[in-house]
Amino acid sequence: MGATSPEDYGEYFACGETTIKAEYCSDNCPAYGLSASDLQYQGYIDDEGNFTPQCDAATANWGGDWRMPTTLELNELINSCTWTWTTQNGVDGYNVAGPNGASIFLPAAGYRSELSLKYDGTQGRYWSSAPNENLTNYAYFLDIDSDGYGVYGSIRYLGLSVRPVLE
Repeated sequence: MGATSPEDYGEYFACGETTIKAEYCSDNCPAYGLSASDLQYQGYIDDEGNFTPQCDAATANWGGDWRMPTTLELNELINSCTWTWTTQNGVDGYNVAGPNGASIFLPAAGYRSELSLKYDGTQGRYWSSAPNENLTNYAYFLDIDSDGYGVYGSIRYLGLSVRPVLE
């Protein structure tokens, strides 16, 4: 989101937030520290544990059937696609090719913490639509670097990239 080309980093969002901001910290992230039941009670997540449309950065900004990917979809991407670390127009990242021939470039866009952009050019982090149900300060994300990729938990207040999917 916010990218004008495949290798453009785009915008960064905190977990459960739909607008960008200058500083990414625990003090300005309302979803930080909330349990799954509190997130559901406050309207952040639905019964399946995914962000509601008003808390999904893709749906809130692009509308229609756009949304953030689920952890199941991120794992399907990992298991069903061919991943190639490459440089595209001077930007390092992964070319991810699906079995249907479609592909996406995921740049090593880093992430935002406090006032800084960290690890850009070497690592990328992309939010899923699901907070971690067991750890109140974490949510699931796709992590990439030249050594590999996987779905892990990240601190909710960090600013991560979003690559939406179409329902």
